[in-house]
Amino acid sequence: MAGGIDPAAPNRRFSEADLRIGQHFRTPYERSTFLAEEAVRAWAASGRRCHIRRSGHVAAHSRTGAFHGGIATNRVYQTLRGYLLAGAAPRLEGATFAFSHVDTVAAGIAALALYADAAPGAHHVETPHQVAHDEPVGWMRRSGHRIELRNAKDFAAALDRAEGDHPEEVRLAAAWSLLEDRNVRTDSSHTLAVLDRLGVRFTAPTPRWWASAPAWATESGFLPRPDPAGH
Repeated sequence: MAGGIDPAAPNRRFSEADLRIGQHFRTPYERSTFLAEEAVRAWAASGRRCHIRRSGHVAAHSRTGAFHGGIATNRVYQTLRGYLLAGAAPRLEGATFAFSHVDTVAAGIAALALYADAAPGAHHVETPHQVAHDEPVGWMRRSGHRIELRNAKDFAAALDRAEGDHPEEVRLAAAWSLLEDRNVRTDSSHTLAVLDRLGVRFTAPTPRWWASAPAWATESGFLPRPDPAGH
């Protein structure tokens, strides 16, 4: 529900205490989560205790790389599939991914629910670790996938070449790649401090984890298999 801020405006901070920061919403999903929290807060305004758990991209399991059955509806996996089918990804300097492992998110939500001293309000159950957009491309190459970082023109050409064989997958990847940057910095420091006291900590994604997550998605039939020869 942080939405996005005009790219020309200064970067905005979005903490657990914030809801309205002058944002707009890039997708219907973003708007729906904002409206849902507004409804919950309106209900709580009459004196009821209200606990809100916010999460961003809930990523594959931190050890096994397993993902839920709705992988085909996940934006990150849709994007990655399009990149692999096109054999190219756009260079997006400054863009990042935040992979909040599902097992850690679940542990965090459970710990907060059982924490007797948890104050009403919102918590950001989200990893503090940011991964540069271009970094996973290198990880995928080391796994044997044919994929190259390209400038905007060459990336568009690669999508055009792949669209004939994979129209839906390529169009989804193209649409997500054009989504504007949020220009919002999520501040989860309060929640992370509470979770740390409760023994729940997010770990940073590693090349080993990144190898296991696409491997699981490949075995499930969602991602194309890598080239054993690496070319």
